[in-house]
Amino acid sequence: MIGILKKILGLSSDPIKVWLKEKGYKGKRGRGPAQYVCGYGHEHYRYLIHEAAADGRVDVLVWLEEQGADVEATDKEDYRPMHWAASNGQLDAMKWLKLQGASVDAMSNGQTPMHSAAKEGHVEAMKWLKKQGAYINSLASIMSELKQKPMHMAAEGGHVEAMKWLKEQGAKVTVKDAEGNTPMHYAARGDHVEAMKWLKKQGADVTAENNDGQTPLSCASSNEAKKWLRLNGGQ
Repeated sequence: MIGILKKILGLSSDPIKVWLKEKGYKGKRGRGPAQYVCGYGHEHYRYLIHEAAADGRVDVLVWLEEQGADVEATDKEDYRPMHWAASNGQLDAMKWLKLQGASVDAMSNGQTPMHSAAKEGHVEAMKWLKKQGAYINSLASIMSELKQKPMHMAAEGGHVEAMKWLKEQGAKVTVKDAEGNTPMHYAARGDHVEAMKWLKKQGADVTAENNDGQTPLSCASSNEAKKWLRLNGGQ
């Protein structure tokens, strides 16, 4: 009786079908699940395999690969499934993607999965990536236009534990990107006072200027962040 009712109402007990429905996939003619784009026409669209990676749905990832999805597919912003899994700390999805041949150190839009994990503060994902051979200061960072490092991303997100771990691995708290911004600039832009406090204790300069002459104080926007910077020598 329950099965008949579900059929009448268009419901399904199949978790993959339920997930596909949530993502808007209706099995359109001429566009299979491997080619279906979520949010097509929007600034940030992704394929289903990116969505599955971000959600940590290994069951869906397995099914999508069987349908022909590419584990190294890029979305509109050039990010790959591994980046999305790392961004959300989805370790099981990351492990599965690597088993299928996905790179743990691929550069997409100037960033690697390590950058993605650092920006969101997923330390366990960062540790796993390093064990798999990902670099803390990768060649991708050096070659990219902005030359951002994972330390910049962790500071931007205000993730102190991620910054601590990166420093333990040899990352510098004074490293500059292509525009001369230090992690302190990134933390200030996000008004992350605790991150700025930690950076200062590690020797970061609160008066450092980027290529445009901007200091962390000129990057901060909240009164709390500006007050802390001024009290600690910021100009």
